[in-house]
Amino acid sequence: MTRRGLFLFVLLSLLWGIPYLLIKLAVAEVSVPFLVFARTAVAPWRCCPSSLSSAVSDG
Repeated sequence: MTRRGLFLFVLLSLLWGIPYLLIKLAVAEVSVPFLVFARTAVAPWRCCPSSLSSAVSDG
C-alpha cells in the first residue's frame, strides 16, 4: 500500500468513526428520541440544496 493510500484509509476511518463516537457521547446527555428527531430534521436541510442545484442544472 502506498503512503497516499494509507493516508486516505486512515482519513476515511476517522471520518467514518467520529460520528459514532459523538452519538455515544450525546446519548449520555440527550434523550434518544430528541437525538433521532434532530438528525432527521437536519438531513433535509443538508440534502435539499444539492438536489435543487442538480435539478436546476438538468433543465
